[in-house]
Amino acid sequence: MARSAAERGIPEPVPLVLLRELLSGPSRDSLRRVISRSIAVSSGKGGVGKTITACNLAIFYARKGLRVGLVDLDPLSDVASLLDIYESEQVLRDSPRGGAADGATHLDGYVMPVFKGLEILFPYQKLLPGEARGVMEKIYRAHIGEIDSRYDLLLFDMPAGLSQEDNLAYIPFMRRLVLVTNPEPTAHASAGAYAKEVQRLFPGTAIQVWHNRYSREVKEGFHPSDVAGNYNRFVDPSERLTPGECALLSDFAFVPEDPALDLLQGEPSPVTHVLKCMKDGINYAHGRLLSQATRKLGLPPRIQKVVTSYVHRNPEIGGSEDYLARMEEHLTASIIPMAGSSRVVPRGRLFSDRQTAVLMGYLARVKKSGLRREMLRMEELLAEQVSRMVESRGPFASRLPPGQDKAIDRELGRFLVILNRAARGSSLMRNQGVLLLFYFSLHKLFQSRTLVSVLKSLIPRRKNQKGRSVRDRFRQIRTLVEQDPAYRQRYLKTVRTIHTLVTRQIAAVAKALDLRTLVIVDGRSRIDGRPYLKLLAAFLHETLYSGLSVIVGFDYRSAAAAFQDGAERLLASLRA
Repeated sequence: MARSAAERGIPEPVPLVLLRELLSGPSRDSLRRVISRSIAVSSGKGGVGKTITACNLAIFYARKGLRVGLVDLDPLSDVASLLDIYESEQVLRDSPRGGAADGATHLDGYVMPVFKGLEILFPYQKLLPGEARGVMEKIYRAHIGEIDSRYDLLLFDMPAGLSQEDNLAYIPFMRRLVLVTNPEPTAHASAGAYAKEVQRLFPGTAIQVWHNRYSREVKEGFHPSDVAGNYNRFVDPSERLTPGECALLSDFAFVPEDPALDLLQGEPSPVTHVLKCMKDGINYAHGRLLSQATRKLGLPPRIQKVVTSYVHRNPEIGGSEDYLARMEEHLTASIIPMAGSSRVVPRGRLFSDRQTAVLMGYLARVKKSGLRREMLRMEELLAEQVSRMVESRGPFASRLPPGQDKAIDRELGRFLVILNRAARGSSLMRNQGVLLLFYFSLHKLFQSRTLVSVLKSLIPRRKNQKGRSVRDRFRQIRTLVEQDPAYRQRYLKTVRTIHTLVTRQIAAVAKALDLRTLVIVDGRSRIDGRPYLKLLAAFLHETLYSGLSVIVGFDYRSAAAAFQDGAERLLASLRA
């Protein structure tokens, strides 16, 4: 059992003193109930998806019929900004900064209703000294009774970092503590430091780790799910999480990357997105092609993965001997630390003579592969076109060169013919060819401005303060959260229209270029529309909802399914 602060010979943290005082006061029953319904969503550093996670949890629980209060404790008040609640939409009656609400006798003065069942509490910046402390007083003294009767669940979007006044001070008042991170060394280092500080102040606190943008790929010794191990490897022994403290961290959710949760996506563009899909698809096939070849070398599996990754990221091989020397240096830095070994490996002697000969032959074959050369060439062409498309919409925009789409189409058509030949002896190349033919057909369709306009009409617009038309993310979020039937009918009609057009386009391209191997057909040798409908649904999701910030409502997405599983487990643990 964890020792108390007094038993450890250190002063008791102020939050525990305050909690004991409040639990002996007249509102103790309300306080206990509020604590039993409270979840803190924290992070060691900014940019890991903490506020996105808090907002999506709040929306998820509100859609389940709970009355949810999302407490905005971030000094910059990011919640309303994340949901794109712009000035005219804000319904907070008075600003609590020096206005009537500062002395408000009712909680309404600090509440912003958002959706049915969901309200944001204290949605204003808290930058002045003492403001964060003032919010705590309002929650746990002035308005605890109203909060108790008004909400079934409270989610606290905590400030990033280790501040004791406006972050860690709330931990004793929480039933559950969620720590958000992502698979990146500095994020794990910060998460580990946060966990260590929590245990220093409040020993025995259980922490649920929420992994955002999660990928299982191990890169250069970094284990994407091992927060404690990654943290402990890079701190002094005195600062490491002990085995007992590590046991208090439990992995609660692994949410993979999804464009809807990437706020850097910007304005949706179907033409740009279809180009990116083709580029990413070819890049993925290139990696799989290398992986298949590497598996035949007889090297240990861990080294196989790093070899594949290195060649994939460094495609220009040049001289095989120099390339292999650089690879050995990379592997020495990656494999040995990852294995936790203290063995010193002399430079250039990581591989035996036999393994060196095997790898030299492998690099020669990779360098000679005509299919790989074509993949790299198409990746480069598509990347250049994506850059042109992005620049054409920027502040220094210029017109795209005339005939650029047709030039890309010619190169893609030529590459599809090459894939069609390769597909006769490779299921990998057939699968890649099927995808590329689908996206190529979409690319040709989207050269029609009318069709692009139909798709973009599903994205609501508003005027910003400068009078420019911008995407209305809040209204788009609301149509999804509240399941607007009129919007859903328009969406399904658009899907049916594009699905019919794209299957016709696939048939036309396949006939013109003789790509029968790359067409999915049913038992009667007719185009099977079902798999193309799934591909289209995924494409439309990534086009229409990229950067929206919400994942709730997309049950067919892997990220949504992982999020829902974590949210359900979190709620069950709260009620246990």
